[in-house]
Amino acid sequence: MTSVVFTAAPAGIGKFSNGTATITVKTPDDTGKVIIPFISAGTTGGLVQVSASSGGASQRTLVTFEGAAQPIAT
Repeated sequence: MTSVVFTAAPAGIGKFSNGTATITVKTPDDTGKVIIPFISAGTTGGLVQVSASSGGASQRTLVTFEGAAQPIAT
């Protein structure tokens, strides 16, 4: 098993399953694949860079949260 560190920046827009902007998990097998929930931390929208690093390798992607839902006028 290998440890993978996920980090979201800036903090405060999105969070991982532990409720924070950083989480460390171990791969369950030799495939190197992990699935980590990443959700909105509240009602603030914005662009978040999510990085994953393990053993000297790293990857990153951008996630956009649109913000709070707006009521529909009737």
